[in-house]
Amino acid sequence: MTVDADNAGVALRRTSDQRQSDQSAQVFIDGQFAGTWLQPLGNPFHRLLDDSFLLPASLTEGKTQITVRLVPTAEHPPFSAARYQALSTVAPFVDSQPPSMVSGLHVQSGYNNVLTLSWRPASDDVGVDHYAVYGSTDPAFTDTPATLIGVAQVASFTHGGLGLWQHWYYRVIAVDAAGNTAPPSDAASATTGVLPATATSTIVGAPVNVVAGAAMVLFATVSPNFLGGTVAFSDGDAALPGCAARPVILGYASCVTTFATDGPHPITAAYSGDFFHTPSVGFASLNVTADRDVFHVAFGVLIQFLHDRHLFGL
Repeated sequence: MTVDADNAGVALRRTSDQRQSDQSAQVFIDGQFAGTWLQPLGNPFHRLLDDSFLLPASLTEGKTQITVRLVPTAEHPPFSAARYQALSTVAPFVDSQPPSMVSGLHVQSGYNNVLTLSWRPASDDVGVDHYAVYGSTDPAFTDTPATLIGVAQVASFTHGGLGLWQHWYYRVIAVDAAGNTAPPSDAASATTGVLPATATSTIVGAPVNVVAGAAMVLFATVSPNFLGGTVAFSDGDAALPGCAARPVILGYASCVTTFATDGPHPITAAYSGDFFHTPSVGFASLNVTADRDVFHVAFGVLIQFLHDRHLFGL
C-alpha cells in the first residue's frame, strides 16, 4: 500500500461487513507484528462499517510503500472487508486537491418504493470525507442545495419515501475533509416499483442445426405477455440483418434471417424494456452447418425473458 514518506504513522482503514461482531486479526507490516485489530461491534441491519487500526511511526516512517498482512484470529468470525485504505499522518498542510470523479453509478429498483444507489469509491490524496447525492425527477436538474437529497459515508445510498412509478435521476459528488469537491458523476436513473428482468435462455430442439445460407426464424418470448418494447437480435457483437428492434406483440418477437458462415454462433436477444419494465438480455448458442444433407429437427432459438410476476404485487 502507498503511504507518504514524511508520515508520522499510518491508519489502516477498512470498510467491513459488521453482520458478525467480534472480528479480529493479527496485523503484520513488512513482516513485523504490529498488534491485533479487534472490532467488537456488530449490526446485522446496517452492515457497512468503517474502522481503523493505527500503525506507529516506527513501522512506517520514511517509507512510500508498506506490505500489510492480516492473519484472522482463531475462534473469531471471518475478518471481512470490501476495501482497505492506508491514511498517512503528516504535518498540517493546505489541501487543495479535489477527489476523483465518482464512476460506476448504478440505481437499483425493488419491490417497494425505494431506490438504492451504488458506485465505485472515489480516491483522494488525503481521503474522501463523504459523498453528496443529488437527485430529481427532472432529467435536466442541476446540483444545488435544493436537489441535495442526502450524504453518504460509503459508496452506497438508499432513497426512500418515494411514490410508485416515479422516475428519478441522480448524480454523486465526492467531497474531502477540506471541502474540495470532485466533478459530478455521470447521471443514472431508475423507476420505483420496477424490478430488473432476469434473463435465461433455452434452445428448442436437439440438436439445433441450421444450414448456412438458409433462412431461419429466431423467436424471443417476453413475459408477462402484456409488455411493450422491442427485441434486437444479434450474432455476437454483430447485428443480424432484419432483426433490429423487432416489436414485442403479445409477449413474442421474431425475425427471419440467414447465417453466411458455419460453426457456433452466440445469439443475443436484447429486450429494450418499456415505461414500467427494465431492459434485459438473453443468450443462446446456435450451431450452423455447411452440410445440407444433415437431417435438422426443430431448429430455432427460444430466448426467454422471465420477469418477476410479483412486479405489481400480484
